[in-house]
Amino acid sequence: MPRNRTTGNDAGDFAIVGPGWSGELPAGVRRYNAPTSWVWIIGRIEASVATYDKVHAFQAGLKITPLSAWAANLRGHRHGRPDRR
Repeated sequence: MPRNRTTGNDAGDFAIVGPGWSGELPAGVRRYNAPTSWVWIIGRIEASVATYDKVHAFQAGLKITPLSAWAANLRGHRHGRPDRR
């Protein structure tokens, strides 16, 4: 599963797909196959009192988007994320 070795400190876009799913993913989206149609996502973020503001900003940037809504979320965004130019 995604972790800091997957993207380093950069953002990433991932699709978790159930058994039997077939289709084309948007460019730049990495596929992970789930063994069932149901998944849990558990994230861990290291934090300390000194980093709470940064951690909260990071958490606010996390989102889960259904693949069916992906194209709508790309308007004005690059790879589903706000453009950082």
